[in-house]
Amino acid sequence: MKRIFYAVLLLGISFPIYAQDNPRKFQFGMRFSPNYTWLDPATSNYKNDGGKMGFGWGLVADIHLLDNYYLSTGFTLSYLSGKLSYPVDYQLSVDTVPYPVAVNGKLYRKLQFRFLEIPMLFKMKTREFNSGVRYFGQMGLVPAFNLRTRADDVFYPEGGQSIKNSPDVSYAINTMKLSVDIGGGLEIPLDRSTFFILGLTFSNGFTDLLGGYNNHPSVRSQEEAIQHYLEMTFAIIF
Repeated sequence: MKRIFYAVLLLGISFPIYAQDNPRKFQFGMRFSPNYTWLDPATSNYKNDGGKMGFGWGLVADIHLLDNYYLSTGFTLSYLSGKLSYPVDYQLSVDTVPYPVAVNGKLYRKLQFRFLEIPMLFKMKTREFNSGVRYFGQMGLVPAFNLRTRADDVFYPEGGQSIKNSPDVSYAINTMKLSVDIGGGLEIPLDRSTFFILGLTFSNGFTDLLGGYNNHPSVRSQEEAIQHYLEMTFAIIF
C-alpha cells in the first residue's frame, strides 16, 4: 500500500514538471502584417518604378515537432503591389475605329495583387527567459495563388497627352508564385496560454510573376519580373 502511495505522490509531483517542459502540440492564432513590396524585372527595357505599402491578414498555426522546433503554417490573404515602367503598344479605343488600336508609347504601371499565401516554415524557438519571452527564427517556402490583379496605368503616347486607365490584368499574371521567406522575432506571453508575436520577414520570390508578352519593337519578348517584400507581423496565438 505504501508503494502505491509513493508512486501516486511521485506522479503528482512529476506531472506538472513534465507539462511545463513540453509545449502544446498545436497553437493557433490570428495575424496582421503590413508590408513593403517591389518588383525586380528581367525583361529588356523594363524598369522598377518603386515600391508600395500593402498588408496581409489571416490565420497562423504552430505545430510542435521536437524540443524547440516547430512547423509554422496557416494562410494569409496578402495585398501586394509593385511599379514598373516600360515601352508598350497600348490598346486604345478610337472613335473612328470599331476595335482597339495599338499605340506606341511608354507605360507607367502600378500593379495591385491579391494573393492567397500558404506558408510552410520551419521555426526554431529559444527557451523561455525569466520574463517568459522567447525568440525565434524561421525559414521556408511560401506558395501563393493569384486571386486578382488590377493595374493603375499612366500611358504616355508618342507625341500625345498622358492617358489614365485601371484595367483588370489578372489574365497577364501567372496563377501561382513561389518564394522563400526568412525572418525572426519574439514571442511575448500575455498569460499562461496567450502569446503576442512580433516578427520581421523578408520574402524572396524566385518564380516569374508576369505571364504576358510585349510586342513593342524595342522589347518583343515574354514579360518577366520577380516580386520581393519586407513584412512586419503582429499576431496573437492561443
